[in-house]
Amino acid sequence: GHRLAGYRRFPLGVATLVTGGLLGAVSGSGTASAAALATLAGPELQRVGYTRSFSVALAAISGSLSVIIPPSLLIMIYGSLTETPIGHLFIGSIGPGLLCILAYAGCLYFLGDVEPQAVDGRRHGVAEDPQETRRSIAAFSFVVVLMFVVFGGIYGGVVTVGEAGALGAFAAFVGMIVMRRVGPKDIAAALIDSVKVSAMLLMLLIAAQIFSRFMSFSRLPTELLELAQPLIGNPTVLVLV
Repeated sequence: GHRLAGYRRFPLGVATLVTGGLLGAVSGSGTASAAALATLAGPELQRVGYTRSFSVALAAISGSLSVIIPPSLLIMIYGSLTETPIGHLFIGSIGPGLLCILAYAGCLYFLGDVEPQAVDGRRHGVAEDPQETRRSIAAFSFVVVLMFVVFGGIYGGVVTVGEAGALGAFAAFVGMIVMRRVGPKDIAAALIDSVKVSAMLLMLLIAAQIFSRFMSFSRLPTELLELAQPLIGNPTVLVLV
């Protein structure tokens, strides 16, 4: 992203936002995306002049786009609990996701927190490495291709949402091996993280089912509706309450 942005401040910030959106399109975990961007993009943002706190905040908000941009784990959980078609939720969340990127880019342009002594522009005295530039372009292209594999499979009706996740994970795994970006230790670490995330999601689903049963047996929703019945005739009071 740094090379593609020409080592300029605002384009690099926008590239971080776009990267967060692309990570959101291939990864449903906002935590994982934010952690990756904070580690990789944070120091580069500081290098071009953004303050440390602003750089970390920008990386975090870019990673949080994974919650909005499909495929999102939270959208899947919401769809499963409310029995709403997940494919429809995915399609409906594309617009808000793109709108968030544009809004964040506007805030970045007008409200960017920059060090007083920072000078925008290409780094002086640093020679361009054509091989590294090609690797950057290849990595960016791979993420775009991976995004189309996942989205194309879902919206083309070729695979289900769950199958698209497995297909995307397999394609990412093969691509990272081909580009020699991962080794045996990285694969082991990824498997461990996958087990942790899966266990967390299963605990959320179990707790949600227990809570749903409790609400049903306790008749709390019915009692609340009966309590609010006198206020229905006065919508303003109901909204204030």
